Amino acid sequence: MKTSLIVILFLLCSQLLSQIDKQDKINHRDFLKERLGHDSNLPEQIKSSLEPANFQNNDSKRIVNKTILDNGFVLTEEIHYDWVDPNWVNKSKYTYTYDENNNRIMELISDWNGANWVFEWLWHYDYHESNIMSGAIKERWDGTNWEQEYIHLYNYDENNNLIEELHQELVSGNWNNDKQFTYAYDASNNRILQLYEKWSGSNWVKETKYTYTYNGNNTMNVELWERWDNTNWVNYIKYTYTYDATNYSGEKIMQSWNDPNWVNTYQYKHNYDVDHNLFSVATRPWLGTSWGPIWGMKDYFYDGYNNRIEYIYKSGGSGLVNKESHTYTYQSITKIEQLTDGIKTYRLSNNYPNPFNPSTKINYSIPNQSYVTLEVFDVMGRELRTLINKEQPIGNYEVEFNASGLTSGIYFYRIQAGEFVETKKMILMK
Repeated sequence: MKTSLIVILFLLCSQLLSQIDKQDKINHRDFLKERLGHDSNLPEQIKSSLEPANFQNNDSKRIVNKTILDNGFVLTEEIHYDWVDPNWVNKSKYTYTYDENNNRIMELISDWNGANWVFEWLWHYDYHESNIMSGAIKERWDGTNWEQEYIHLYNYDENNNLIEELHQELVSGNWNNDKQFTYAYDASNNRILQLYEKWSGSNWVKETKYTYTYNGNNTMNVELWERWDNTNWVNYIKYTYTYDATNYSGEKIMQSWNDPNWVNTYQYKHNYDVDHNLFSVATRPWLGTSWGPIWGMKDYFYDGYNNRIEYIYKSGGSGLVNKESHTYTYQSITKIEQLTDGIKTYRLSNNYPNPFNPSTKINYSIPNQSYVTLEVFDVMGRELRTLINKEQPIGNYEVEFNASGLTSGIYFYRIQAGEFVETKKMILMK
């Protein structure tokens, strides 16, 4: 009898381990949420996969995609590895590019083919003048060229809270609806609702609803997931958070709905160092009457500037084994102060709105009298329009570009004034 019980428990734990490998692996942006803590504004493209260790009222409501840390560093490269005993083996690489405002404008994703890094995906990010993301385009590498596949568009309320997010897919040259997210906030600007819907071909169909509640410190303590069954919202998953004295997440409990009760599934214990850096997350499965042994462990490592430089995920029963690792590379930046005593530098601003249909405005500044040309090109480098072609005195200028007659897609505008040359990207979506 004892032997049978041991076998049953072993099989149960093995099954749970398999589930943990799927549920507990950290997404490649998760560390940003945990590392930057209370005051960051993080990208929301993959909001459902975030594991918030410190989800406070001003987190994750604006898409600025500015992976800039308070200590003056930006994340420039991220490499993921799989453990193939006895070595770590390359898996994927993320390379990030930023504009002069330190907004991330490009994310290149490459996969390892055993000998070389091979292009897979390329994200382009665009921003309003206030450095809040307005849209994103995802392109796939076909072996020769980049092909557009997805576009994301974002709308905000008067408090710059993200309220609508539309995803579209390029099919036969047309952008077709794919999915959308709608958000709601309370008076303290805490996100309290997220609704996920899929496009059926003729209308939006409810899929999942996420509801968030907060404690007196405006820190999230309950996250409820519900699924739409074509008639009603049905409980699905619930996360409950508890915090330490410094208001950092100490424990997260995941429960699954087994009508009419919530049933424990996983426990996540968060540990922080003296600098409030998250250095480990231990995962335990629920074994029916109590929490089992640790079956998953995330370890995080930092440099002297408190930049996270490595993440290691391990899983297993009596002995944890390596599964996945990430390494991070940063670049120190120098913030450029805005000059208020006149125009001192040449500047080409991001067009607004962007994406646009059919018109958008382009602003630029010149500190000296210069001969200025402002031209528009397609992705093949062909010149389509000349907006400015004349001598201009020192000043700030605004030009309207009307794209009537052009098809949806990515276009570039380039200014040349004296020796100053700069090119920026804009998105036309009809």
